[in-house]
Amino acid sequence: MLNAFPKLIALGFKSEGNFTVEDGYFITSALNVIGHALSLQTRVDELLVNKTRYTRLFESAPEAIAMVDQDNYIIDVNPEFEHMFLFRKADIIGKKIDELIAPRHLLKEAKQFTKTNWEGGRIAVETQRLRHDGKLIDVSVLGVPFIEGDGNLCIYGIYRDISERKKSEKQKISRIAFIEYMSRLSSDLINMKIDEIDQNIQQAIETVARFFGAERAYLVRLSDSQDFVKISHEWTCDQRFSHMERQPVIYLNELPVFFSKLMSGQMSILQRTDQEVTSGPDNLAFFFDLLNIESVVHIPLFIDHEFRGFIGFDTFSRPENWEEQVINSFKLTGQILVNALERKYKEVAIKNALQKAESSDKLKSAFLAGISHEVRTPMNHILGFIELMNEPYITKEEKDEYLEIMKSSGMHLLRLIDDVIELAMIDSGQVGINEMPCDISRFMESLLVESEGAKAEMNRSGVSLNLRIPPECRKLILNTDETRLRQILWNLLLNAIKYTPRGRIEFGFNFTGFNRIEFYVSDTGIGIDEEDLPVIFERFTRVENDFSRQFGGAGLGLSISQGLASLFGSCITVQSSKDTGSTFSFSIPYVMHSLEPAKNTKLNGEVRNYSWEGKSILMVEDDPVSMRFLTVLLLNTGASLFYASNGEEALLLLEEQKVDVVLMDMRMPVMDGYDTTRIIKKRYPGLPVVAQTAHAMKEDKSDCFDAGCDDYIPKPIDKNSLYSKLEQLLNRKNN
Repeated sequence: MLNAFPKLIALGFKSEGNFTVEDGYFITSALNVIGHALSLQTRVDELLVNKTRYTRLFESAPEAIAMVDQDNYIIDVNPEFEHMFLFRKADIIGKKIDELIAPRHLLKEAKQFTKTNWEGGRIAVETQRLRHDGKLIDVSVLGVPFIEGDGNLCIYGIYRDISERKKSEKQKISRIAFIEYMSRLSSDLINMKIDEIDQNIQQAIETVARFFGAERAYLVRLSDSQDFVKISHEWTCDQRFSHMERQPVIYLNELPVFFSKLMSGQMSILQRTDQEVTSGPDNLAFFFDLLNIESVVHIPLFIDHEFRGFIGFDTFSRPENWEEQVINSFKLTGQILVNALERKYKEVAIKNALQKAESSDKLKSAFLAGISHEVRTPMNHILGFIELMNEPYITKEEKDEYLEIMKSSGMHLLRLIDDVIELAMIDSGQVGINEMPCDISRFMESLLVESEGAKAEMNRSGVSLNLRIPPECRKLILNTDETRLRQILWNLLLNAIKYTPRGRIEFGFNFTGFNRIEFYVSDTGIGIDEEDLPVIFERFTRVENDFSRQFGGAGLGLSISQGLASLFGSCITVQSSKDTGSTFSFSIPYVMHSLEPAKNTKLNGEVRNYSWEGKSILMVEDDPVSMRFLTVLLLNTGASLFYASNGEEALLLLEEQKVDVVLMDMRMPVMDGYDTTRIIKKRYPGLPVVAQTAHAMKEDKSDCFDAGCDDYIPKPIDKNSLYSKLEQLLNRKNN
């Protein structure tokens, strides 16, 4: 009979699923019979044989088994217990079972189970227990009391790992909850108000991302011009890795293969290590580095069979192999969002059409009123003074004055007509981009000189103008329409000068990546109220203040500039607030080349090769015409040129920029050249300073050297003399 018991017990251990109370009765009976039989054995050899069989059964059982005494101390455990709970048998014999593997929040429950066992009851429960490494696992526990051969009462704790089954059950429950959520979301998005859709889209992409373990999710929409996409909604588990902060706009021509794939209806599922990323034609590796992407899924969105954008889910801290079930859930999310967006687009389109129809007559009336006022004002000047010219008492000086007024009014009228024609041509699509090679450094420097002239005309002596060109871009040739680019920047610069009574104006450009270069004009002027920002690009619209009334204008400059920016596939953006200044910016495509070194320069018939590449010259001059003359003389030398209109500006620039030589005008407002030179020599003893002054008396030259100047050149400046002196000083500095 004893020979059959191990087989019966083994059959019980091999059953799958949870332990039941019936299992407990079966095992208890078997164990008690074994214990009783062993106690009755009189033959030592038969006892040893059955003990061996029992030990073999205990050691080879597929479940984890622990035997504890009446004080809950562990007497023995089998190998599977060591494997399941990651303990060494030698380390846990003699320790209390509940304190060892029951987690703190389940300790009271575990002790109650043990008490029930000691009272003769049997338990079969599902709970959690703690491994040696601190990880909780789901287990099915069977507690079985039995009597040993020596008559002592013990408990067998038998544990089956059900973690995988529990995980599957949780996933099933979670999946059902997700489907219910998506069904509810789909219904809500169809029925909710238009102004609530965006908020629910934001919540939807966050919920889906969190559910499937994505670290970022975003909705990207195609622009009305269909040449770029922009992030409209984004969620990320770490705001430091926000796409919206790093690259909110991407132009289609920057990633042609990628967008071609999406626009054909194909998903994009990529890992950082994929060949398409590392060596594909779109240089996606740069894109992945910039946005910190490890794995990504992009689902294209179509409305009325037209590509309108995509949704993306990605990770940045780990690679992720997206399962087919997850991909299908992303696709379902995309379809639900498409339904909501389609409804929103159509309702917004209807609303806009109604508003456009209602405002059409108002726009026509506003245009006629604006053009009428702007035409009548200069015409009144012209006709009025023409009539005065016939009066016999008018002197020659007065006639000259009136002629100048009429000429100025006529030029104003001509500019107005040109602006109106320009707007009409932009609206009708008759204005295009005529790309030609443009030396961007010279182009920007010429704008600086012209801006200095405009600053003088507007009496803005308290304003410093600064040009910022990245050092690596000083030899950049840009294939672009220089005329249109100049129009945009000139309008922005004039506005900055006009609305900055004192302070600082800076303009320049930066490389932004994705084959774009961004131009900006920033000032510390009067700024723009937030409520006025939406209207500043409208035609014949000016923000009324003392400065706009002082300088006048038709209010067309920004409208034209915005229209021209659109031809470059961009739009002018503005950041501004009252009394803090404004920053206007826009971007254009670019192609980069290197300029040839400075060519030979003819000086009085002699060919000289002044090549000062890598050198920097600071020109300190308050007269814009003189500044322009110096710029023309030095442009072909290859040197980097910096400008300041007074001593204070020069000192500020030297704090930020390394300079090899200074051309110093000695008579300037704010701080003259003498005081400036003394400070320079104190701070930068090795920096050469060349004095330039219209005062050519002997004592003037002495004053310059007394102030610390290294050399002196009188005005009008002789270019041969200038080149020679600069060559000597630059060579001396090298040596």
